[in-house]
Amino acid sequence: MSTAQQTGQVIRSLPDRRVVVQVGAQQITARASGLVPRPGTQALVSNPGQGWVVLSWQ
Repeated sequence: MSTAQQTGQVIRSLPDRRVVVQVGAQQITARASGLVPRPGTQALVSNPGQGWVVLSWQ
């Protein structure tokens, strides 16, 4: 099984450690573990098959 990875900009934070990431023309809701990236940061997100998760950000 391949894992889809995308890079985009965090545009807003949601409750329960989730963020909305703008990837191209689409907006992805991703879960973050630990610290949550702030809006305006670049985030690497991945979909291992059970929804999008934030892998890293800068």
